[in-house]
Parts: sequence; C-alpha cells; structure tokens
Amino acid sequence: MPITRDDVARYADEAVTVIEGDGSVLLVCEHAGFSVPGGWGTLGLDPCYFTTHFAGDIGAADLTEGLARALGLPAVLATYSRMFLDYNRFETHWEYCRPDLGGIPVPGNLKLTAEEKALRTEIAAGPVDRAIEAQAERVRALISIHTFTPVFHGVDREVDVGLVWPSSSEFGAMVSSVMHRVGVAHGVRVADNVPYAWTDTGARTLNVHGTARGRKAVCIEVNNALLLDPDTRRVQAAFLAEALAEVAKAL
Repeated sequence: MPITRDDVARYADEAVTVIEGDGSVLLVCEHAGFSVPGGWGTLGLDPCYFTTHFAGDIGAADLTEGLARALGLPAVLATYSRMFLDYNRFETHWEYCRPDLGGIPVPGNLKLTAEEKALRTEIAAGPVDRAIEAQAERVRALISIHTFTPVFHGVDREVDVGLVWPSSSEFGAMVSSVMHRVGVAHGVRVADNVPYAWTDTGARTLNVHGTARGRKAVCIEVNNALLLDPDTRRVQAAFLAEALAEVAKAL
C-alpha cells in the first residue's frame, strides 16, 4: 500500500523519545531504536538482523534512559533503526541509508531515489533534530551515548568505555579527566578517542547541534558486552552516573 501523508505524520511522531529534565547536560542516543516504520517492513531482511549491532546500539537506550532519570537530565533518543536511516551520519555518507551489512545486501536500501531519502529524512531525522534543538537551548553541553562491539574485524577491543571528542576541546579534556579518575575507582578501563576518533565517526549530531553552534560536546562509547550481564551493567551504570553527576556539577 502507498504511504500517505497521515502515515508520514504518524511515523514522524514515533521517531523520537524525549525525557524531560532540568540538568545542565543533554543526553542524546542516536542509535537507541531497532525498528523500522511500518510501511517499510524489514527492508527485505530477515528479522534476525534487527537484534544485532547493525540495527542499533545494544544497551544504549536503557543506559541513556537510566542515567537521565537517575540524574534528572534531559534526553533525546532516536527510535528508528540506523538501517532505515542513520541519524548520526550526514546525508552524503554511504551509511545514511546503508545498502549492505558487511557485504549482505539490504534490499530496501538499494538504489534509493532522492525522493525516498528525503521522505526518510522527514520521518526519521527531522523530528530528532527539532527535539534536540528544543532541549539544547536549556543546557550547557551535549553528551552522546553509544555502545560498541567487543570485537571488530577480528581484533579484541581492550577498553570498557571510549570517549570521543575533538582534541582541542577543553570540555572534552575535563570530561576525560573526570571519567579516567572515576573509572579507576570503579575498575572501568577508559580510553580517549577509542574505539573511534572524532573524525572517523561522522559525528553528525555533535557537529550539527554541538560544535557548529558553539556548544560543548562529547561522545561516550560503552562496550556492549558489559551491558548484557546484570552485574557488569550495574558497574557501568554506577560509574557513568557518578562521573556524569560530577561533569554536570562542574558546568
């Protein structure tokens, strides 16, 4: 069935979750969701792919929501799978609507027209942009929450939490100092610009809504293996809550 304007409006309403808060830091989770708007089905893929890191950041949504509610911070979560549209990539990036998953074709993303991309942008990106801007006017910094896989291209990632930030950022240096110190107390291995560098990720969110507007911005990446077990998940949550509370207070 064709997608109507009513469908578009409904899908757009479902594209973002906002948690209200009065803290000085806005948490953003770009890869919180694993679903696709109804009119696109499963993009021609077996549903099993929507339980993987290809679809979204495993554990990131629960972590972001938990931190926001525990610390009284506002948060914005993008609810659609990055396989439908990767909100944290620019429109010209090949992963914006990626055509394959490590060589596995995504039928619903092949040879997309400009009109199709514009429709997806209207549904999945526009509402998130507006929600972030509405919240960002009331805070002093943006912190993006992501997770990463423990193994990438056959190499073990020997880090629990990675901080991604521009090397010239005083805010990034402050967050790094706090996170490393608190991490030692909690037995959490923290590393700067690992497993990604600021320039490697595209970092659309923090560039567009953060640095381009003169706002402080940092990305936190958590090893998703540590969020699957209840005991290690509690350690990460306690560590991040303590560290972010100190960062928010410093602002």
